Amino acid sequence: MSAFHPFPPRRLSTQSCRYGAAVRVRPIAEIQVIARRAKRCWLFRMDRRDETAHRWEPLPGIPENVIAKLALSYEPEAGCIVTASYGEGSPNLRIRFPQPEAFKAYEEFSDAAYGDAKPLERMGQTGWGQPWPLLEIKNSHWVARVVARNGNIADRCYRHCVMRSFDMILHVMFADDPEAELLG
Repeated sequence: MSAFHPFPPRRLSTQSCRYGAAVRVRPIAEIQVIARRAKRCWLFRMDRRDETAHRWEPLPGIPENVIAKLALSYEPEAGCIVTASYGEGSPNLRIRFPQPEAFKAYEEFSDAAYGDAKPLERMGQTGWGQPWPLLEIKNSHWVARVVARNGNIADRCYRHCVMRSFDMILHVMFADDPEAELLG
């Protein structure tokens, strides 16, 4: 047993889970085989050169400014909704990711990738000379790790976007196109 697999291998859980179904826990060897298959499939579809960050504009006409604050909400039916506040005098940007596979949020500078300036050189800057706050990561190592770990999701092509504000860094892994709108 481990923190990731709370039940002994080959035992069917009779506990009710979030979706009301019993869960079969696979033996570690079986999970490793699935992960290897998913990794091979993923590497075939995606070049594993160094990941690069690129300026991402989910909507034309978004403010050429840094994001002051990010607000995040998640509901299984609605997906992940992110509202970016640029400050007074600028409209807010709302982005809805319908079915994100994964997302993670870091407070301020706790994201280990934050200090890596190499990929940030390729993405451009805001009108204030600051790094552009909305990024799309190409050849994402994080996406490759998630797909390898969760072998049953290898049949889709995922994207990795990063949103940076003064107090939060948000990573989102998604396959379906997000819906974006300017508010106010």
